[in-house]
Amino acid sequence: DYDGTILWNTTPVSSFGQLEKYFSQAADQAVQPELHIRVNKRAKYDNVAKALALAQRQGLNKIGFAGMEQFAQ
Repeated sequence: DYDGTILWNTTPVSSFGQLEKYFSQAADQAVQPELHIRVNKRAKYDNVAKALALAQRQGLNKIGFAGMEQFAQ
């Protein structure tokens, strides 16, 4: 979110370490779920880049962006 808040299935994530654990658990599932990222247009790019890098390092490969219509203006 614009204030740096990261949510995992509507639950606030306290740190990038916790987010990494969520990503690892998702990547270890027999059928890997799709990761849908919804970014607030005022969010800091650095936080988005860190989250994407963590997801990739944990082996998630089904990553998509939701809510991109907010950037069309």
